[in-house]
Amino acid sequence: MSSITAPPTLSSWSAAFFTKLHRYRALVKRRWYVPLLTISVGLCIQAYRFAQIQPTYISSGKLIVSPRMFLPENAVVSDESVNFIGTQLELMQSAEVRARARARVQALKPDLAPIPVSISAYQQPRTSIFTLQASGSEPNYTQAFLDAVMEEYISRRKETRTEKSQSALLAIKEQVDKIEKEINQVDEEMLSFQKENNVIFMEEQGNKNATYLINLNKQLDDLNTEFQLLSKLTLDQNIERRSTNSPKPQSPAKSSSNAVPSDKRTPDTEEIKAAAGDLLSPESEYRNSNQQIQLLLIQRDELSQYLKPKHPRIIALNAEIQRQQTLLDMFKKQSLEQLNNRREGLRLQIQNLQELIKSEEVKALDVNRRMADYQRMKSKKQRLQGLYERLVSSVQSVDLSQNIDQEMISIMERPGLAQAVHVGMSGMLFQGLLLGALAGVAILFLLDRIDDRINSFTELRDHFEEPVLGQIPMDPTLARKKGGPSLLVQDDRRHVYAESFRNVRSSLLFMAIDGTRPKTLLITSAIPNEGKSTFASNLAITMAFAGSRVLLVDADLRRGRIHDAFSVNNQHGLSDILSNQMNWRDAIQESAAYHFHIIPRGATPPNPGELFLSSLVPSIFQEMRNEYDYVVVDSAPILATDDTASLAPKLDGTIFLMRTSYTSARLSRNAMDLLYQRQVNILGLVMNFVDTNLPEYYYYQYKEYYNRGARAT
Repeated sequence: MSSITAPPTLSSWSAAFFTKLHRYRALVKRRWYVPLLTISVGLCIQAYRFAQIQPTYISSGKLIVSPRMFLPENAVVSDESVNFIGTQLELMQSAEVRARARARVQALKPDLAPIPVSISAYQQPRTSIFTLQASGSEPNYTQAFLDAVMEEYISRRKETRTEKSQSALLAIKEQVDKIEKEINQVDEEMLSFQKENNVIFMEEQGNKNATYLINLNKQLDDLNTEFQLLSKLTLDQNIERRSTNSPKPQSPAKSSSNAVPSDKRTPDTEEIKAAAGDLLSPESEYRNSNQQIQLLLIQRDELSQYLKPKHPRIIALNAEIQRQQTLLDMFKKQSLEQLNNRREGLRLQIQNLQELIKSEEVKALDVNRRMADYQRMKSKKQRLQGLYERLVSSVQSVDLSQNIDQEMISIMERPGLAQAVHVGMSGMLFQGLLLGALAGVAILFLLDRIDDRINSFTELRDHFEEPVLGQIPMDPTLARKKGGPSLLVQDDRRHVYAESFRNVRSSLLFMAIDGTRPKTLLITSAIPNEGKSTFASNLAITMAFAGSRVLLVDADLRRGRIHDAFSVNNQHGLSDILSNQMNWRDAIQESAAYHFHIIPRGATPPNPGELFLSSLVPSIFQEMRNEYDYVVVDSAPILATDDTASLAPKLDGTIFLMRTSYTSARLSRNAMDLLYQRQVNILGLVMNFVDTNLPEYYYYQYKEYYNRGARAT
């Protein structure tokens, strides 16, 4: 069993691409003369230019240019390596060097007439060799000019080095003088400072002040600690602490080692304790009384175990305890007063010590400020002295470089005799060919942008929103009867062509509309030669093949050709009916081959447009509608006459025909807008003369499906 394999469906983007490619191919086939004309013009222009070109003479020479040279005493003359090559090439081709070379040639060889000469220069790869070329229309002047350019370039380089050296030397000397003045000014400032201040004494005084401030801060910390303890601890805790930390005698040697000047010395904490030793007796008595009371209480407790409370010994102990308690209260009061006095004394000592520290800090800061000023002057002098020595060394190096020829530039090859060079004709013709082809493509692209003719179904959907009823391919046989329509026959061998009309018939039969389906169908288009008569005739034939009663009416009263296609008499027709000369039934003729009725256009009237405005038109077509299943009306182009626009509103529906690669989208839209203004019911669009070679019409390749000998799948 044979089977037919369907080709793969192209994606939307690929289909659009191949459709656009096909559009351009069709454009080239239609406008092939455009690129041919532009290429011919390009070749002619280049041939003319080649004929007008005079012979060019080229002379070349070589220079050796070194970017760096080392000199004695570490002196170096160098150019910036990154920009050296580009700088030298620009200098060789500069307007200044060319002007000096022109003047040199005129002075040395006045017999040579000046001519325009172009100079080009380039560096040999991985060398310090530069090649210069001069091209001109006269060989002797070209050679002399290039030689002068090389000499003037060397001269300009030497002048540049001399100018730079002199300007650098002047700038360095100015800087040396400025630095020397600054050094002298610093020396004067240092001498004045030394006269007003003893630097050695200030250094020693600064060290002593630092040591003294350290001792004072240490004493201040001790006093603050003692003061805080006295403030936070209770009387009993202070007495216990003082008894535990009782002062020990200090050896004379230790005292002498920590001695400070008598006029700037303050007593430390231990000395304060020793000086207040005679005041510790209340605290000792308080502690002793407290201990004595505890002992008496213990004795009383022991005696109370076997003696009564009124026993003489118990009474004596109670009296002694009372006496000791009175002494304890007295000693406690004295100890509290002593503690408060000691705390107040510590506060005063701390306050005095803080004031002394502030005074000493002011003195130390003053000494440090003056020493900092002196050190700053010394550092400035050292910095200026180092800079001065480096600048003096630079002055010596620049002087040395001026006295030595540092230029490593020499002429390696003098310019030779200029040789004639002819421009290749093939290259110029190729350029003309390429430019002409590009111009032709640009013109074709512009024409395509201007051309809005519809070439495919994809483009049709991009321009119009109306439904598409069908697409009619080109007639494969191109069978014409004296220019008339190519009609279908029963069992027509043009299978694809016949199926496209059946597709339109099905679209009309199953159209999604409400109410009564249209029976009177008007076939029209925007402009002539879009295949309306052929489409109307074959649509009527296709409907008749389905068993419908069909009436084909030729409403193109000016150039209708339906009678020629079906070989019927055109003596009487629609023009006679509309002019009320005969009944429409009397004008009907039957086609012997297709078995359906036809009304030809009849004789061409002098006023066809007015006939369609007659009040008889609606009633006539209503009678036709009542007697036939379908009435297919062929009409004139909308934009050519007003006939169709007057007739279309009186029929059930209109089918708008568009010819592929022929109909302008703008004109078609204008024609449909005109119909919409007349309240015409446009049923849909039909594309005529479709090119089945486009990728989106791959299904037209199934021609073998219609072969009678094909097996069922």
